[in-house]
Amino acid sequence: MQPELATLAKNGEKPFFTIWTFFDCYVFILFALPMLIHYEDISYLKITRKVCNQEKSE
Repeated sequence: MQPELATLAKNGEKPFFTIWTFFDCYVFILFALPMLIHYEDISYLKITRKVCNQEKSE
């Protein structure tokens, strides 16, 4: 079992690692995750449009 990253740090660095881990997780949730969802929806719509256009042309 691996020890946590904060336990490997010296006593003075533990608050830094704790705060960094907290913000790192929330930055991903607030910014990266909605962007990934948005681009996935756009790519899905492009694929759907291509399939619909192929059916109409046949």
